[in-house]
Amino acid sequence: MPYTNPINYENAKSQFRIRYASDPVFRKKILNKGKRYYLKHIPEDRERSRRYRLKNKERLKQINWKGRIKYDFGITPEEYNLLLNLQKGKCAICEKPPTIRRLDIDHNHSTGIIRGLLCRSCNRFLGIIENNIIMMNKLDSYLLNNPLGRVAKIKIRTRNGKTIFTKKNGLSK
Repeated sequence: MPYTNPINYENAKSQFRIRYASDPVFRKKILNKGKRYYLKHIPEDRERSRRYRLKNKERLKQINWKGRIKYDFGITPEEYNLLLNLQKGKCAICEKPPTIRRLDIDHNHSTGIIRGLLCRSCNRFLGIIENNIIMMNKLDSYLLNNPLGRVAKIKIRTRNGKTIFTKKNGLSK
C-alpha cells in the first residue's frame, strides 16, 4: 500500500493527470491497456450488467424517469409531485386517477411551458387536435348535434348483448 497518506495519493493522482495530458505515448499506452481489458472481459461485463439490470429493475426505472423529466421538461420529481398534488392526483382533463402509468407531463410544444399532468388517453387526444380550434368545435358540434342519430334513431347493441339503442323510422331492427 504505497498511498496510505491521502496527501501522497492526491499528489500521485495529480502527477498522473499531468503526464496523461502532456505525454501522447503515455496516453496511448493507458488507452490501449483499458481497451485490452475491455475486449478481454466483454462477456463477463455483459453478464454482470444483465444480472444487475434484472436485480434492480425498479430502481433503474426510477432513475431513468428522473433523468428523463429533468432533461425533457426541466423539472425534478419533487416538482412533478407538487403538480400531481395540485391536481389532487388526477388527470387535468378527465379527472381520473392514474391506473398503471404515471400521468404524462403536458406542455406547449412551441414555448415548452408545462400546462399540467394528463392521462395517456387525454394526452394523445390533445396531441392530435392541439392547435386546431376549428376541429375541436366540429367535434363538439358533432357530439352534441348529431343529425343522423336524431333522424334515424339508430341504436346500437353492445358485445355483451345489452341493447343501448334500437333502430326506428323504417330502418331494420
